[in-house]
Amino acid sequence: MSIWTEMADDAPEFLEEFGRPITFRNQTFTALLNRTMDTQMLTNGGFTYGSNYMVRILAPDGHSFKTDKPTHGEFMTIFGQKYTVTGVTVRSPDPWIDLQVELSSSV
Repeated sequence: MSIWTEMADDAPEFLEEFGRPITFRNQTFTALLNRTMDTQMLTNGGFTYGSNYMVRILAPDGHSFKTDKPTHGEFMTIFGQKYTVTGVTVRSPDPWIDLQVELSSSV
């Protein structure tokens, strides 16, 4: 058995224990969230603050998110707030896809 198979086999248990609901591409499902540090950025007019997550989605080979990969600029809803995808990491045959998201606005 490969490490990738073990990760896919263990994923439902992780999602049941630690998963949080998200809505992405008009689907609501459970994903793993890793809250990153709040960010502070100097922009025109002063400092702006942001809230970010790393969202880990289970997408084994053949999953629609592997064939139609998430892209920068797509939106998802987490805890009733709208987030924008700012980064996508796909490492096949890893059964997980990692999305970096940044708070866009309230839904």
